[in-house]
Amino acid sequence: MISNIERRACPRFAIPGALIGYKKIRLFGKRSDWIEQSCQLFDLSRGGIRFLTQKPLALETKLVIELSCPEKEEPLLLIGNTIWKADYKGDGFRYFMGIQLNPYGEGKKFNPVGMLNKIVGLEKTYLRP
Repeated sequence: MISNIERRACPRFAIPGALIGYKKIRLFGKRSDWIEQSCQLFDLSRGGIRFLTQKPLALETKLVIELSCPEKEEPLLLIGNTIWKADYKGDGFRYFMGIQLNPYGEGKKFNPVGMLNKIVGLEKTYLRP
């Protein structure tokens, strides 16, 4: 068996100084208050986000994610689901959270196509060969 094979179609990249805020999407699309607003982005791709947090979330939790980048005035607002979590020891955070972003398109359950374009722009800036 071969291990550590990258199955992602889109590469991951980091953005130094980027922060994540998130809140839950509840029944009928209602949103909770912000749970945390200063989590450290670890990396992201067009399809997902990995960040450090103090509060672990249950798997399959629907979230609104706010990604704030140091050089951007407006944060990116995205929706996705928690798909994994892991312990993290260091830097004041306790957990890694893995988020799968919803597809891009039109409608309530999709991320706007404009957000994909912004992520592609960030990828061009921060992806290291």
